Amino acid sequence: MARAAVSRKGSSELLTRFKPEKILAKWRQKLCFLIKHKNEALPLVATELKKEVQENKPNNFFLLDAGYFLFLHGDSAGQSLSLQALQKVDHTSKIIQVNYKELFEFSHGFCRLPRYPRVGVD
Repeated sequence: MARAAVSRKGSSELLTRFKPEKILAKWRQKLCFLIKHKNEALPLVATELKKEVQENKPNNFFLLDAGYFLFLHGDSAGQSLSLQALQKVDHTSKIIQVNYKELFEFSHGFCRLPRYPRVGVD
């Protein structure tokens, strides 16, 4: 319990110490790296996403970002795994609500594919 309180406090301190623009800029750099090396990155992302999908309490931000990355850059097997990640995302969590645009684009991407006629969230 104390560990959870410390990590929450640490997260709050990080958000106040660092500006979101800087965090996003660093994330974009990492994303550009993954895209440049996607042949090596895709299997690693898929392996980690598969593990996260099987967790009882998965990291919603990872499900969203890794799933969307795999959807955009992966093959049909990657898209199938990314659909599992999308369906596992807790859309009520704060991190997902903050990233609603990415969630929308991710969901909308599946709606445009003929082999996924319906994408639903429970």
